[in-house]
Amino acid sequence: MHDNPADPHSWMIGIDSWVIQDGNYPDFVTGQRADFAVEFASRGGLRRLDGAHEASVRWVEDSDYEVTAQIVHDKPNAQVLDFGLRVYHFIGIEDPAHESHVGAWVTGVVNVAVDPFFYRDELAREDGFPPLLYGWTVQEVLQRTADEPSGLVRVDRTDAWADGVPSPSYVLRCRREPGPPKSR
Repeated sequence: MHDNPADPHSWMIGIDSWVIQDGNYPDFVTGQRADFAVEFASRGGLRRLDGAHEASVRWVEDSDYEVTAQIVHDKPNAQVLDFGLRVYHFIGIEDPAHESHVGAWVTGVVNVAVDPFFYRDELAREDGFPPLLYGWTVQEVLQRTADEPSGLVRVDRTDAWADGVPSPSYVLRCRREPGPPKSR
């Protein structure tokens, strides 16, 4: 497929067809430029680290990365990590017993995906929420499949409404455009 895409500008970012089907984005095409925030999830959880550390990121596979990141925003409804890319995790239901850990360092494996709508429609409107909207160029569109050893096959574009493929899922290899993230 290609070498490790984890450099300061190139990222493997997942997107499920429902995000496109909901009207949040059009189908993505190789070569397209798009603006979006990046959501993260961690199946294994993140482990807190003692003391100060340096941000690091290593591509694992698919849209998974092993990261050491600093928590830069931590509210009862959402958390933002910074590991050279600022990403958010939407919690949704506010926990009244939530303790903020802004400034703390964490490590673990995270899966990154195109913001389905939580940032754009909700979090970006909150006072004090950090800007997370980056400019991207789609370098490659890969469809998740069980038929290939890597689990990914190159296609020209996403096809969220594909006949015969229930709810296709994709990984976009994207190049981050220069400049800081924006709020909108």
